[in-house]
Amino acid sequence: TFNGQVPSDVTVQCDAVPAPVVLTASDTCDNNVVVVYSESFAGQNDACANTYTITRNWSVTDCAGNNTQHTQIVNVIDTTAPTFNGQLPSDVTVQCDAVPAPVVLTASDTCDNNPSVSYSEEKRNGNCPSSYTLIRVWVASDCAGNRTSHTQNITVIDTLPPVLTTPISETINVSCDQIPVKPELVFTDNCSSNIQVVYTETVENQNEFGYVVIRVWTATDECGNITTVTQTINVTIEAFSYVYGAICSNEGPKDLFSFLPAGTETGGTWLDVNNSGGLIGSMLDPSAIPSGFYVYRYTITDGPCPRIIEVYMTIENCGGVVLPCSITDLNISKVVTPGQDGHNDYFNIGGLDSCGFIYDIKIFNRWGALIYENPNYKNDWDGVANQAISTSNLPAGTYYYILNIVNSGFDIFNGYFYLGTKN
Repeated sequence: TFNGQVPSDVTVQCDAVPAPVVLTASDTCDNNVVVVYSESFAGQNDACANTYTITRNWSVTDCAGNNTQHTQIVNVIDTTAPTFNGQLPSDVTVQCDAVPAPVVLTASDTCDNNPSVSYSEEKRNGNCPSSYTLIRVWVASDCAGNRTSHTQNITVIDTLPPVLTTPISETINVSCDQIPVKPELVFTDNCSSNIQVVYTETVENQNEFGYVVIRVWTATDECGNITTVTQTINVTIEAFSYVYGAICSNEGPKDLFSFLPAGTETGGTWLDVNNSGGLIGSMLDPSAIPSGFYVYRYTITDGPCPRIIEVYMTIENCGGVVLPCSITDLNISKVVTPGQDGHNDYFNIGGLDSCGFIYDIKIFNRWGALIYENPNYKNDWDGVANQAISTSNLPAGTYYYILNIVNSGFDIFNGYFYLGTKN
């Protein structure tokens, strides 16, 4: 008989298989009985050697051939899942151009020396192409079919707007005939290849001296992020200018455009200010016009440079003119100080009174704007404008005049004078 307690059948984890018990036996007659131990394994040659059965046998026989045996069945199982090695990737939120590469994970197992790790990734679309969620799953498995998994959720967003790559000046100051063409702007985006660019152009603050052009580019990526680029063009207009001209009455018709600056728009309208009777369109026929000084006004209302250009034309009988008065007698004011004190109260043209000439006068401010004109001036201007720019006393400063002494045969006179007022 066996001495002591004999081992019973057990079921154990693969990493907790007990060592075989050493049994002894006693016999009533044979004092030298020997216990013989043997064991056999079943199931270790299949796909997973971690689950198997051990059959343990203890056998004792006395000298008379009497035999006693004990068998223990050890069922070895594996129900413990593998564990991942190292730090596992956590859930993150990233920009669409900074999605991390999947981490390569490994695993360890109590019994399987080569547990497998599988990886899968699922993409769930969001509300735009660059906004979505990546679900990454790693599954570690041992040969016994025990599994453990780890899931990482990556929230991909796109909150960065397109970026302008074309250099552009935000503010430009130009004259009306130098407005630059609209540049073609290029935008890039960190994720979107389809960038929609909308362009608008408006004109603001228009007056006779200029206006402002506002150019706006709005670039939108596929996720609705917007970049706005604005260019402000401050445009100045030389609202009034003039040129001189002289022709002989026997020259034949003359195109007044030939007196204007090169490149002047031709879509404006001509006006015969003095009703000379020789102007049709832009063609001036001087043959029936008496010798003298005449004004022909060209008005441009369309295009980028609306303005007025006056042609101060002298028409002469080129056979010669005998002047009734001497030009050396002419005296024009240099200073006007309105105040009714009897000194320089009015802009005065003197010295030729006995000749009975008609004075056609125009007065401009320092910016070239016409502030007073009178085709039959009577030495009665005291610093009050009669043009649209103002109808009140003008500020003190230097002013410019152009004087035509009608039918005198004299050249056009022009010069500066100082206006002293309390404004």
